[in-house]
Amino acid sequence: MEETELVYCNKCEKHTNHTIKASIDKSVHTPEDTIDDIYQILECLGCENTLFRRRYMDSNIQDIIEEIKDETPGYEIPEYSDKYYPPLQKRKKPVWINRFLTFNPISEAIEEVYSAWHNNLLFLASMGIRTIIDLLCCEKIGDVGNFTEKLNGLQDKKFITEREKKRLSTVVEMGNAAAHRASKRSSEEIEQAMDIIEDMLEKIYVRDSKEKKLDDIAKQLEKGTPKRKKTKRKKTKVKKNNSLK
Repeated sequence: MEETELVYCNKCEKHTNHTIKASIDKSVHTPEDTIDDIYQILECLGCENTLFRRRYMDSNIQDIIEEIKDETPGYEIPEYSDKYYPPLQKRKKPVWINRFLTFNPISEAIEEVYSAWHNNLLFLASMGIRTIIDLLCCEKIGDVGNFTEKLNGLQDKKFITEREKKRLSTVVEMGNAAAHRASKRSSEEIEQAMDIIEDMLEKIYVRDSKEKKLDDIAKQLEKGTPKRKKTKRKKTKVKKNNSLK
């Protein structure tokens, strides 16, 4: 019977049972060190999607990890370092990006941020998110100066509100810290930053576009609607009641 294991499936978009269809062991064992290096092909039992995994473990590094665990209660690191190809997706890119940002450099930047994020290249993901904001500013108001000036320009042109500007400023500073101060954020924090970015992009490129389209539809409906004819009301004379005299 084939060995099965619970692994995230990009196609099913959830953890599913996978069978290990093939496994090649390139491990090296010496008196000084043990290196487990295993290459595997896995297949989802639900959709039959296949992926490749490299499973790696160095006993010297493992000893260091055990020391850290002893010194830091609750600190957990898996026994093996697993790398998957294609990488396991943190989440899917919104479908509206390809529709509303086709051939736009912003779409390319988003694609690269997702790729870096899925591959756990979190420094690059943070800096890439900052680049997305820069590209948006340059497209809408031009390359007008530093990020503070650009975000102020977006607000002045009514693309974003004061509240949205504060959110974007936080994300920009996160990217600055990654580039200049070696600040590495977690995968969860990258996801939160992408929530902010994608909400802002959807507002500018999708919701605004839909509202303009609805405005045009309303104008066409107005043109085809007959105007109400104005009619003069006849004045009615009020007869005086002489019986009161």
